[in-house]
Amino acid sequence: EPDTPAVAARARQAWRALLEIRRVTAADPVVPLGDARTDPPTDPPTDPPTDPLAVPAEWERRRPVHAVALTLEAAGLPPSVVRADGRRVRSGYRVARDPGTPDTTAVRVEWRPATCGAAYDEPGARRRAGDTDPADQLLACARELEARGWDTQRHLDARRRRYLLVTARGAA
Repeated sequence: EPDTPAVAARARQAWRALLEIRRVTAADPVVPLGDARTDPPTDPPTDPPTDPLAVPAEWERRRPVHAVALTLEAAGLPPSVVRADGRRVRSGYRVARDPGTPDTTAVRVEWRPATCGAAYDEPGARRRAGDTDPADQLLACARELEARGWDTQRHLDARRRRYLLVTARGAA
């Protein structure tokens, strides 16, 4: 579906719904009640409580590909578009399970160009007019994901293409 204001509005609405899931499903910390007459006052916790909206909910942890893609789309970053014939027609992010790690909660985010070619992602590579540097776009993806509760690590694959390895913050 082409980018339209309606598509962007649906992505923002889905993000708001996801934040509501985070809020509703956040575990409230159990605070034991003591006897104020006999128990000494306790020191305040050294770590501030975690904002439930700042960490992915269980739903997101179980569906990290969907959750990360929704996070990026709601942030206004464009997904890569591939036609039925396999030709990529728009540069953008691609989210998939990472085949290089046994961690099923880790996903891989790549920035894929509309143009093809192994050299595209190399520093200093020639690009079509209007194309942006994949490294810059991945940094933008990392910033948006980190601001929304995901941890990111930057990597190079065997062909020296950059990607992010993304996991839920606060994962047990």
